[in-house]
Parts: sequence; structure tokens; C-alpha cells
Amino acid sequence: MLIPVTGITVPSWLASLLLHWPRSFVVTYYTVAVTERLGPNLRVLSLLLLPVPLLAWPLLMAVSCLIFSLGVGFLWPLAATVAVGGSLDGEKLLEAAIMQPLELTRHAASEVWRFSVVSYFSYLDELRRPYFGEPLDVSPLRLLFAAVAALCCSLVSTLAVLILGMLRLPFIMARALAEWLSQLTACPTKLACLWLPFWLLGIPAIPVLVLGGFLLLLASCLAYLGPTCGVVAYVAT
Repeated sequence: MLIPVTGITVPSWLASLLLHWPRSFVVTYYTVAVTERLGPNLRVLSLLLLPVPLLAWPLLMAVSCLIFSLGVGFLWPLAATVAVGGSLDGEKLLEAAIMQPLELTRHAASEVWRFSVVSYFSYLDELRRPYFGEPLDVSPLRLLFAAVAALCCSLVSTLAVLILGMLRLPFIMARALAEWLSQLTACPTKLACLWLPFWLLGIPAIPVLVLGGFLLLLASCLAYLGPTCGVVAYVAT
């Protein structure tokens, strides 16, 4: 199932990216430059920072496509085979392991295309319309203070999580592997042949998942806790 799912997601997501990302880049910059909803300070700041999300867009699209393809094309059919395989119901297995992943893949591909072609540009059109309210703006001094607070918070939280992770990560991996192997002994004998490949795959996968979760937590300290601290500092000053 990995190949059929990848055959749908990769071409459709790649086509939507290649065909519409250049237009998105230009139209987004133009919208921020002309919208009446932003004040002068926030407009300049947005124009300076826009390259970061716009250039990261293709990378995020590629990572999302990879995760989706692996999850729907491999893990879903594997789990469905394990769950339904013991009943020896071929029609139910076909529906759960093949038809449902393909339908979800088709729906996801159409939604990605719709967002890239319609939804995003409709939102930008709305931002360019005349606006008679108070424009949103920021104070440069408060923003500088918030940026310093965000940086300090990011560094402190990342360092704390890194130290804690180095101390606890080996024990977490060992506990996860022990729990995983204990489930194998509790598996009914008639399902052991179905579950065994899944468990063997999980032995090397669990350390990778634990380490990946730890790295994701580190990234969240930089990408979430720091900016959140900065926002709180900006509002409080």
C-alpha cells in the first residue's frame, strides 16, 4: 500500500507546490504590502520576516507528505491486517487495509490542492479589501523587550529539557521496550504469527520514536515556549 498511496500523494502535493508556491510567494508579499489591516511597524516587520515561513513552506510540505505516506500507506494497512486478519474475512480486510487508506489519500490530495488553489488566495483577497477599522500595529520598544524575553526563555527551557533528557532518556527507552515485549507474551497464540512482524518492527522503532519525541520536545521549546514567553512579555509591558 505504500507505493499506491505515495503514487497519489507525492505527485498531487508536488504539483500543487510547484504550480502555486511561486504565485503564493508573490501574492503574499503584495498583500502584506498593501493591506490596510496592518500598521506601518507591523507591516515592515512582516515584510522582513515573511521569507522564513514562505521558504519553509516547501520543506514542511515535503515532510508532511512523507509522514502522511508512511502513516496511511504502511502503518494503517499493517494495523488493519493485524486487527482484521484473525477473522479471515477477506472482504473486510480489503476494505480496512486497502480501500479506506486509498479513499483517505484521495481526499487528502484534493484538500491540499483546494487549499493551494482556492482557500489561501481567497483569504489573501479578503485581506486586500478596504478596511475601515483600526489597523493592527506593534510598538518597537515593547517588541524588542519581548524578543529578548523570548530568546532567554527558549535558551533556558531548551537547556533544562536537554539536561533532563540526557538523564532520563535511557530509562524511558528501556521501559518502553520492556512494555512492548511484555505485550507479545500476552498475545493469544493464534494471533502470534500476525503480531510477530509488528513486534519485531517495533523493537528498533521504539528507540527511534522516543528519540524523535525528545527532539520534537526540544524543537517545541524553541518554536513554542520562547515565542509564547515573548507574547506574554509584550502584552504585560
